Amino acid sequence: MAMNKIECPKGDTRIITATLRDSAGAALDLTTMTTAHLSVRKDKAAADTLIHNCETDWAELAVVGVTRSLNALDKQTGSFSLQLDILATVAAGTRLASALIPLRNLTDHTSVHIWLRSTVTTAAGVFQIMLDNTPACASPLKFLDVPALTAGVWRRCVLPLGDPRDLPAIISVGIFLQTAIGACVLRVDDVVGARYIIEKIIGSRVGLPTAGVVAFTINPAHTLFMSSGVSDYDVEITFSSGAVYSPIIAKFEILNDVTTPD
Repeated sequence: MAMNKIECPKGDTRIITATLRDSAGAALDLTTMTTAHLSVRKDKAAADTLIHNCETDWAELAVVGVTRSLNALDKQTGSFSLQLDILATVAAGTRLASALIPLRNLTDHTSVHIWLRSTVTTAAGVFQIMLDNTPACASPLKFLDVPALTAGVWRRCVLPLGDPRDLPAIISVGIFLQTAIGACVLRVDDVVGARYIIEKIIGSRVGLPTAGVVAFTINPAHTLFMSSGVSDYDVEITFSSGAVYSPIIAKFEILNDVTTPD
């Protein structure tokens, strides 16, 4: 959501304190919170770059032990998600699926955002997202680690790109199995390239857990310069159960004015 102007020059620090709210508008119970992350979009007027909406099959590869389909019942956006039924025989190091896409220039982007749901719990890096300027992700320019997934829970994953200067002509996106996990069903939806000023600042709980208050510190490593109302703020809260609170645009209120005085 938009908030007042923040300016954080080098050598300075700003603290953003926020009340997180659930879908009903009540304060989010943070009793079992394990981590809190905040990301700041560069410009809410600049739309994310669509990489693949998962409304069509990722049909570049035919992989033994992997069956692809479109799922109309379990999805996050649009009419379908992509479903991969992965047999236990599929080995580590397998390209599970890839899709040919219109050329995308991601050189001014900071991350890829993707919805994922696995039927088994996985550690970070088990799956990777591939980006390539050749068909079928034959020689990927990027392998982006997918964070840990909790069985049966959709997660909006933020995958930092690192240096994006080698991504001016992406034409293929794919999914890579870095570590064998046995039989699994993986669902995928809404893959986009995002532009962020800040990626995943670590926050802390403040006060009573049931009040839903968290604080995030912007420090010299995360320098902001922006105008009032032009940025969006995304939050991700992980709980000890493995559940993740991660709306695309977080429902939270900024409690303190952290504008740098003139």
